[in-house]
Amino acid sequence: MPSLPELLPPWLPPGLVGRALVAVAGAAVIWLAARLLRRSLSRWIPDGRARYRARKAVNVLGLAAGVLFVASVLLDRLTGLGVALGVTGAAVAFALQQPLLSLAGWLALSFGGYYRTGDRVRVGGVTGDVIDVTPLRTTIFEVGGAADGETYSGRVVRVTNAAVLREPVYNYSGDFPFLWDTIEVPIRHGSDRERTRDLLEEAVRETVGDYVPEAQGTWRQLRRKYLLAESNVEPGVRVTADQNWLTYTVRYAADYRERLAVRDELWRRVLDAIDAADGVRIATAAQEITVAPGSEVTVRREEAGSEEGGSGESAEGGSGSPGR
Repeated sequence: MPSLPELLPPWLPPGLVGRALVAVAGAAVIWLAARLLRRSLSRWIPDGRARYRARKAVNVLGLAAGVLFVASVLLDRLTGLGVALGVTGAAVAFALQQPLLSLAGWLALSFGGYYRTGDRVRVGGVTGDVIDVTPLRTTIFEVGGAADGETYSGRVVRVTNAAVLREPVYNYSGDFPFLWDTIEVPIRHGSDRERTRDLLEEAVRETVGDYVPEAQGTWRQLRRKYLLAESNVEPGVRVTADQNWLTYTVRYAADYRERLAVRDELWRRVLDAIDAADGVRIATAAQEITVAPGSEVTVRREEAGSEEGGSGESAEGGSGSPGR
């Protein structure tokens, strides 16, 4: 069977020049066909995520087809390509260590399920939403960074794919798109403890109650996939005490994208409920003075601009002792 170079038309210039012209023309046709195919995918595939994957597949296949076509034209036999690669392989591997490692990371991403576009991850020291994955790097729309909390910073960060092979990869939206979060509510000693617990449990149920059924179903799927112990995803309240106040810790699971909004709403509900309740008071770090029975206390208000330097009140007399 004649090789591809022998099938070239006779009007082409002889030798390598003619083969090069055919290689360029064929590569251009393949590139044009791949581009037209990418543009038509929007009509065939309505889902955005599937359309993105299809475009990436067309890019890879088009590149592979172009390389094979050019190699088949310029070399008499495809086995020559293997010989050439074998001769230059050691030098290329040494000079391109980082790109090759990134390519290996891309293969790990493609088949290992570390993350995909749309996931919120932390990789290479960057936290954000994955907006693009190429054979050499991952593009992330950063969350946090110069901005406070978990809002978008507006910065687009590109991380080499080699990072997935060197560092841990945190996926906030993978198999379990919920995060456990807590708030700590300090309550004064002497407050109604049972009333406080009831208020906090009611506030957290009203805030995150809609997440519980979905979180429970997702957790059951996760246990079928991995070896995990049973865990309660329903919100709960725990209390600890020290010499300053009672600390009520409210624990709950919330969607990873809405964690800050859920915390804000929960705090507003908690504060409103405590303000409206009798016998429950928020503790503060302010100092209290306890006056012994039978002691007399005189309060003198200092006028602004006086020799004492400023305004305020002072307590005199009595056998006062600092309390909490």
